Amino acid sequence: MIKGSIVRETILNKIEIKTILKYILDNESDIKKLGEDDYPGTSEDSLTGRHKLYNLFNSPISHILKEKLLPFLEKNNVQQPAWIKCWANTFRKGEGISEHKHGDLDFICGNIFISGNESTGTNYYFNDKKLNIPNKPGEVYLFDSSVVHSVDKNIYDDIRVSIAFDVLNEDFIKIHKADSSLRPYYLNDKFTINNAPPNDDVVNNTFKWNRKEIRQ
Repeated sequence: MIKGSIVRETILNKIEIKTILKYILDNESDIKKLGEDDYPGTSEDSLTGRHKLYNLFNSPISHILKEKLLPFLEKNNVQQPAWIKCWANTFRKGEGISEHKHGDLDFICGNIFISGNESTGTNYYFNDKKLNIPNKPGEVYLFDSSVVHSVDKNIYDDIRVSIAFDVLNEDFIKIHKADSSLRPYYLNDKFTINNAPPNDDVVNNTFKWNRKEIRQ
C-alpha cells in the first residue's frame, strides 16, 4: 500500500459480525479484569486502554480474523514476515478516542468496524486536514502507523464496537521484544498462522495468550 493512504474493503459477513460482536460484549468485563486501563485518550475504564493485555488473534474468534484479515493483508503487500497484535474498542454514549497514532516506526495498522451507528465515522488527519470516513459494519481500514486518527464521542445509544490491529515488522519486534506486554501473534512468510513466534528465547512464548483468562 502507498504510505499516507487508506485502503478499505468489506471483509466480514453478517454472521461473522454477529459472532465477533457477541464475543466482545460477552467478555468485555472479563477483559477489564486483566489489568488497569493505561491509556488516557478514552474513557476511564476502556478495552482500548488494555490493548497490551490480550490479543484477539489468540481468542475463540481468531479463526474468523485469520480467514478474513490475513488474505486482505497479503493482497495489499504488507511486509512479511510480520507479527500482529489485535484488540477491541467499545465506545458507549459520550465515549470516543482522542487524536493519536500507533507509532513512529514504519509499520501497518488498521481497524475493523463491527457495530454501531454508521454515521459516527473515523477521523484521519493528513497535512492538518481532517478526513471523516463513515463506518460500515464488516469493513476494514488499513493505514500506516504514522497516520493520526480519532473517533468523536458517541452521541448515540448504540454501543460503537470495533477491532484495531497493528501489523508489526521485524525492526519493531527487535526493538521491543523484551516487552512482555506486547503480545503479538506471529505470522509467517505466507501469512499463514504459526502457533508461536520464531525460535527466539526472548520473543517466544512470552507473547502467547493465556486462554484461561477469558471465557471460551
